[in-house]
Amino acid sequence: MTADVVRTVVVLSLAGVLPSVALAGVRPVALAVTPLSGAAIAALASTCCLAIAGDLWEWFVVLAALAATAVLAVWALRPGSRPWTRDAGAWSWPVLGGMAVVIAVVVWSLRGLSASDVGFDARMLWVLRGAWFVHGHGVARGVLSNVSYQFAEPSFPPLIGSAAGIGWVINGMEVGSAASFRLGQIVVGVLNGCALVTLGTAMLRVSTSATRRPGRVPDWVAGVAAAVVAALLCTAAAGSAGRYLTNGFADAPWVFAAAFAVVFGLFLPVSPSNLGVAAVGVAVAGQIKLEGTATAGAVVVLLTLRYASAAPSRRGRAAAAIAGGAGLAALAAWPILASALHAVPDADTTGPRSGTIDGRLHATVDAFGGYLHLVPVVAVVAIVGALTLRGSRRELGLGSDLALWLVMACNLVVVAGTYVFGTTAIRVWLGVSVYRVVLFAVVMALVDVAVWSLVAVDLLLSEGTPPALDGGRPGVLHQRP
Repeated sequence: MTADVVRTVVVLSLAGVLPSVALAGVRPVALAVTPLSGAAIAALASTCCLAIAGDLWEWFVVLAALAATAVLAVWALRPGSRPWTRDAGAWSWPVLGGMAVVIAVVVWSLRGLSASDVGFDARMLWVLRGAWFVHGHGVARGVLSNVSYQFAEPSFPPLIGSAAGIGWVINGMEVGSAASFRLGQIVVGVLNGCALVTLGTAMLRVSTSATRRPGRVPDWVAGVAAAVVAALLCTAAAGSAGRYLTNGFADAPWVFAAAFAVVFGLFLPVSPSNLGVAAVGVAVAGQIKLEGTATAGAVVVLLTLRYASAAPSRRGRAAAAIAGGAGLAALAAWPILASALHAVPDADTTGPRSGTIDGRLHATVDAFGGYLHLVPVVAVVAIVGALTLRGSRRELGLGSDLALWLVMACNLVVVAGTYVFGTTAIRVWLGVSVYRVVLFAVVMALVDVAVWSLVAVDLLLSEGTPPALDGGRPGVLHQRP
């Protein structure tokens, strides 16, 4: 099984390597982003398989080749777009050492993958759907509108099953066998690990990517602090996911992908490479679950506003708006296609409603309150931070955390509305799913605490460091020969 997993990850990585480098730059984080990019290409391949013809593998090869060709063509026609010299600080020892710590923590958190623990939903919903696209357009099209497959949620996006399906094809596995489900479980776990490493790497860049100012501590000191915070964040996020981190469920992958999209796109300084990593997170989160699609859409809107406001010209603002519109259109592609092909709707939102709207609302609020006790505490931390550390946060080049709270609010409104206006018996539904559904809000709260902690640590350490006499500018007191 180890060899099968390695082959699957390598193939996904080969498909995603050039797009990842083009988007993220030549940075260590590109290593973690590459398999995620390959999985996003696999999901797009399933979408094309359903919409046009062919099967998953054929479209995967075609799309991977087209993506690689497009990247090489852009680099050839526009030499300035080549990423070889971008962000040299990304290869500093503090970042590399911190990333090694993050990887070690994430690998330890994924130790549950050693056991064959394929969850029921993973077996019946997320991994299983890969079989539809492996067998080609005819099967996928027939299943999508067949009410007998309503249990498999045909209207949900296809990334998890697509990534598993690529592994089945290249390893010659029998679709639906125990080995195929086991492979799917591990592949999902690897995607979780890659997304967590990317999130941890974002924390490393919070302080080490700052513009140097008089009195700021050396990079290695900031790097140690960032590594500690990143390791704690990844541990806490993995712990919040619990067994859903390693049992093949679809909740953790989209949550972690959306989380690093928020940090890279809405917190870290405005740059093409940070936007590129955020774009991968949006693509992954938006192709796993419908609530992930809605949350990714909110991230795209805020990304568009941030980058448009930072653009120095009207042309730049127009380009940001066009890119944002294209991102929203890409996210909407699967839901629109599923609706156009009359996909069987979610069983939890169709049929006669159990209970009243008011009763379902009260039950939902009560259930959410049992798992979101951290959120109001972090809200207080955010308010205190905004009042006392806003200047330090700005000096680090970080965006406001208001964006994080807006994305979190959008997510909670979407999932709460699904429960309230759904039809399944609300107590039963909440009992089997609420812990997983509120995971994004929990992880966002952890991210906000981590970022404010790094801002505070940077300020405290900087205050203890005497400023340089020359203000950190070369040639002021000492002329260059």
